[in-house]
Amino acid sequence: MGSHRWQDIYFRHLFLHGHGYALLYPKPNRIGTEPQPHLEQLYEEGLRVGDVGMIRNSGNFITLFNIFQPSEAPINRVYGVPDGFQLLDCHQNSFVTQDQYHSPNTRVCSEKAHEMRLNADGTVLAGAFGPGVGVEIQFSHSEGSVLSLPEGADQVDYLKTRPIRDYAAKNAESWYRFLTDELGMDAYNGSLYVITGYDRARCYENLSFKTSSKAASLSARFS
Repeated sequence: MGSHRWQDIYFRHLFLHGHGYALLYPKPNRIGTEPQPHLEQLYEEGLRVGDVGMIRNSGNFITLFNIFQPSEAPINRVYGVPDGFQLLDCHQNSFVTQDQYHSPNTRVCSEKAHEMRLNADGTVLAGAFGPGVGVEIQFSHSEGSVLSLPEGADQVDYLKTRPIRDYAAKNAESWYRFLTDELGMDAYNGSLYVITGYDRARCYENLSFKTSSKAASLSARFS
């Protein structure tokens, strides 16, 4: 039997679209139990290219440090950096940004999910054309996922990934020692990730589901 973690189901169904590792809960984490003014900028920035961290069972990403920033940078003072840390050179001309990579009202769904547009009263919009005021996504399998982007999303990618792979391979052992020995966090082989790009939206709706019946179906409505 496969994993039943919601994050795993969400990722498994959306990864086939080629947009990277979809996070069920993509909002950045606040550090601590109360707002800390000196960390608010980090919270507002969200994920950055060069962040090293892990994905929690709940579907959010925990940034431990950033390989493109010096050890005294704010992001690298939250948890500290591994022993012997040296930043990797970052080349601004290797960034590619595409505004509205995902157009408004884009929905990224499980394979074979069926989308129907709805009228104001919730009935299905007749015909192939017309604006409608909402959509209904129908799933015919026992599990599935959908991400709705009402205002679309921008995409940022870092093209010079080979130096990142080499850097990660060279330093992976010290990263895991830092995570387990210094931070006291549980980790397994392959649980650390380096961010090389992201899609960022101003608002979103998403869901992931699983039922016990193979013949089950589910419908989800989005405005």
